[in-house]
Amino acid sequence: EGGVSSADRVTWEIAGLAPSTNREVCATFTMSKPGRTEFKPVASGSVAGFAHCECQTQIIGVHALGVEVVDLADPIEVGKVVTYVISITNQGDQPGTNIRVVCTVPDSQEFVFGNGTSPVQAQGRSVTMQVLPVLEGKATATWRVLTKALRPDDSRFRVEYSSDQFEKPIREDEATRLY
Repeated sequence: EGGVSSADRVTWEIAGLAPSTNREVCATFTMSKPGRTEFKPVASGSVAGFAHCECQTQIIGVHALGVEVVDLADPIEVGKVVTYVISITNQGDQPGTNIRVVCTVPDSQEFVFGNGTSPVQAQGRSVTMQVLPVLEGKATATWRVLTKALRPDDSRFRVEYSSDQFEKPIREDEATRLY
């Protein structure tokens, strides 16, 4: 719309604006991080004096947790170890808080070992990662869970995760062929 931008302002030159008329101009701004910003528009003319106002807006960010679950080898021979890598990435720019991860080992496998960003505990077929208090924006938390293949199966290793920002847990399954 004819606006000319510089480092901290946009200027429009509007020629021939008749009395008692108006003209609307528009600018789009991009912020590199959440926060509060102020706008102080000023209008002036050769006949009229200055007109000005002030406003503020708060830009908020979001957290956006995504999970990836992969088995490092597939298929797996009975008696061998399956390694699962669980990665949770906060794709947003705001922290995710109190991230809880629970894995369910299929009955055709048994838990062997787990470690990662937070301590891993197992009880029966349930593997629980210690709650991660904060996952900052753009950060990734990773865990490894090792299981042993007990019998042939088209198995599903299940991961459920949640945080303060989700109402319901989110589930991801990884298929592993045991032979």
